[in-house]
Amino acid sequence: MGLPHKPGTPAIILCHGAFDKPHGKTAHGLLRFGRVYDIVAVIDRELSGKTARDVDPNFPPVPILRSVSEAIEELDPEVLLIGAAPPGGKLTPEWKEEVIEAVHAGLDVVSGLHEFLSEDPDISEVAEESGSRLIDVRKPRKELFRVADGSARDVDATVVLTAGTDCAVGKMSAAIELAERLREEGVEAAFLATGQTGIMIGAEDGVVVDRMPGDFMAGAVEELVVRLAEDHEIVVVEGQGALSHPAYSGVTLAILHGAWPDAVVLVHDPVREVRDGFPRFRVPDPRTEATLIESLSAAEIVSVALRTWDERLAEELSSEGYLVERLGDLRKTVDRVLEVHRTGR
Repeated sequence: MGLPHKPGTPAIILCHGAFDKPHGKTAHGLLRFGRVYDIVAVIDRELSGKTARDVDPNFPPVPILRSVSEAIEELDPEVLLIGAAPPGGKLTPEWKEEVIEAVHAGLDVVSGLHEFLSEDPDISEVAEESGSRLIDVRKPRKELFRVADGSARDVDATVVLTAGTDCAVGKMSAAIELAERLREEGVEAAFLATGQTGIMIGAEDGVVVDRMPGDFMAGAVEELVVRLAEDHEIVVVEGQGALSHPAYSGVTLAILHGAWPDAVVLVHDPVREVRDGFPRFRVPDPRTEATLIESLSAAEIVSVALRTWDERLAEELSSEGYLVERLGDLRKTVDRVLEVHRTGR
């Protein structure tokens, strides 16, 4: 899914009450990896007066403001990006008021929410009057409604999947890092997003897999792998959830079977004992997840990327034959991926 804006388009991120929390990960991804938008401000009433860098040293020092109206007055943005899901996953009256303020001022709005702004009569009416565009990146693309037929197994490109032991553990970060490092090595590499944040960042293509009908999830991923493989040597696919996750395994398996990767990078956070947002479910040992992946595909686990470094675990996994690296420093992983690429499918 391509975004309708040119690189460098000035944008603000709406993130009330979430910017310093895990569910603000869309905002975090846009600040760290965004290719399309020049982020000029974050809107979070609770943190106004600070900068994004005050929240995380990896973020640029963009200001955090109180409201959309303040940002419009001071910075002249062209786009509003929804940077998190409000409580309950739907627009609260407060968030909706901010969106209408932006639309009334002529800003386009890009949203990854489950509810579509383009189908909200209040917002769409104002957008029609102002000429604003409402871009719902979760809206399913009809041309991707197809059942997987195994065609991804025939592509000439090498396919790499970033899998994980939990949600929000760094799979997208790993995929972006891999694609960027491969390009630095002179390889034509594409990043295939499978969630809303990756699409908003500016992936070569993508689909929000969890919005596709069940029968078509694997087929949608497969279709995009085949398309990207026509013009790229390596396709890096962003994983979702975990095969062992009771809530999200269906999406995880659909991506694994649709992409049918040659190589898998497994992302794990050793300090996380229970699953993000699901305290009754424990995070598995990475070996367990690796075994599941290998039993359900023909992929090779080329490395384990640790979100938080754990020397003891790293030594244990290394002694068992795994390549272990810190997320954010995947140089050896890139070498392994290139080795798989040279060997061929």
